Amino acid sequence: MKQTRTQGLTLLLMGLLLLALTACAAQTPAATPTPTGPSGAELMTQMQKAIADAQSAHLTLRFQVASAEGPVTGTAEVWAQRPGQRRIQLRSDLGSVDGILAVTAGDQGWAYSKRDDLVLVADRSLLQSQLGRQPELREIAGFVEKLMARGFTDTEAVNQGAATIAGRATYKVQVTFKPTADPTQKLEGIGTVFYIDAQTHLPQRVEIEVTYGNFTVRGFAEVQGEIELNPTLDAALFTFDPPPGAAVINLADVPLPSVVPAELPVVK
Repeated sequence: MKQTRTQGLTLLLMGLLLLALTACAAQTPAATPTPTGPSGAELMTQMQKAIADAQSAHLTLRFQVASAEGPVTGTAEVWAQRPGQRRIQLRSDLGSVDGILAVTAGDQGWAYSKRDDLVLVADRSLLQSQLGRQPELREIAGFVEKLMARGFTDTEAVNQGAATIAGRATYKVQVTFKPTADPTQKLEGIGTVFYIDAQTHLPQRVEIEVTYGNFTVRGFAEVQGEIELNPTLDAALFTFDPPPGAAVINLADVPLPSVVPAELPVVK
């Protein structure tokens, strides 16, 4: 149970970090004056444009996720291509997370655990419906749906000054959602910090903290080396054939296991 929860939280955080980048590629937070230098909104606009101009990307991230059993650390190699194609290969100090491969192509998705030799198959609508059947996971599913619907509109971006990430000059920009009385749009429980490269305007590090009902997750992802922009990516990266002998579970056939929500420690 603990390993399943940790796997889920790790994949969830990676998904939220990527979702944050995707969401901000199309929407601009409200401007907030800064004493010196670009405003937070100006920096976010520059980052949005840099991301939107890229049709494909290849990068490696160092990540850390808070879990009830302690922090989970590792790396994620990411291949992404518009529209809606991603491949994420995880390496971690935690055996249940190490070797996990997640592939999405439009609404179709696969997740493979090398340790368990297990493949999970689901499309997006099926995954959402399965999450909705699990009382323990409804809060997570509801949060993700709201973030996707609201995007990064009606937010406040504040330039908190210069910072150095892996030897690169960046600006630290905190983005928070403004309060709303509409329960379908309520997202005050998420805090995101982007470290935006002063030269390329690409994010070099993303920190996220989410508190939604009984569900809390914290962590970060930081770029290792250079972000490769607009590479020609093999179409085979975004398909997945289960290895011979691997167990294959289609989420249409079985309910998801219960997950016990947990208050997680701060990750620094």
